[in-house]
Amino acid sequence: MMMQLKLSAIYVLLSFQEEGLVRRHPPLHFLIIRTKHTVEYDKHFLTKKTSYSANDDVDDPDTSSRKRFLSQPTLASVLEKKKLWDINHPKSVELHHAIAQMIAVDNQPYSFVEDEGFRNMMSKAQPQYKIPSREYFKDKVLPKMYSECRADIASLISSSENISLTTDMWTNTVTKDSFISFTAHWIDIAYNYRHAVLHARHFPGSHTGERISTMLSEMSAEWAITNKIHLVIRDSGENIVKGIKDANLKSKSCFLHNLHLIVTDALNSQRAVKEIVAIGRKIVGHFNHSSLACSIFKHFKCT
Repeated sequence: MMMQLKLSAIYVLLSFQEEGLVRRHPPLHFLIIRTKHTVEYDKHFLTKKTSYSANDDVDDPDTSSRKRFLSQPTLASVLEKKKLWDINHPKSVELHHAIAQMIAVDNQPYSFVEDEGFRNMMSKAQPQYKIPSREYFKDKVLPKMYSECRADIASLISSSENISLTTDMWTNTVTKDSFISFTAHWIDIAYNYRHAVLHARHFPGSHTGERISTMLSEMSAEWAITNKIHLVIRDSGENIVKGIKDANLKSKSCFLHNLHLIVTDALNSQRAVKEIVAIGRKIVGHFNHSSLACSIFKHFKCT
């Protein structure tokens, strides 16, 4: 019964506050609730700052914060919020970095920053930010980010005693350009596994063992890790095997690559499997080259 009376009293006081009666006699009401019912006070009064005026003279620890919250903005502050940031403004630089990071991580083209949809979205999200041109990101933001990232990785690698590498070569199916990867793996002083792609370099011309050896030596020298290389993991291609051997590096064939070759050879050795795969490819090819067949297939699939 007593608890119900207390809750009823609190409800009445809170109702008074909602109606504006607390503003007429604030000290008594605040003092009663704050000293006797701390939880209710915190829950209601401290979370509803908009119900107080800036002139409330209440012995309350949140009075100053309420006044700041309710203070009328000046003309200068309003105009400042409408003003575009300079390209070197700290907040602009922070957004430059975030956009450049998105371009790098998502493999976006530089022209992405000039797309109408992206610019419209940014104008709504941060009207004071003026997006620079693609040339600005290409010539200044991304190169600076690359230099900082490279310096951080170099610092981590320098503290490691031994480093293992994985390397591979592949050809872009569209442009027919060839590339070689160079990835480092190591354990840091806290026994955490670390890895970083040191290079994904364009590799034009013939893929001979001699040229591969030269490329590997150049890439390891750039990072000053030639004397730290413990082992290189590679595929079983004769050219890559010879290239690593000519570079005086120890290497082993990739287990997963070998397993893939074993499974592929085992499947291809079975005549029945080869026939099933051939039939499947023929069916897929038929639907890929006929929009009518695709429409009929989708109709039966949905029914």
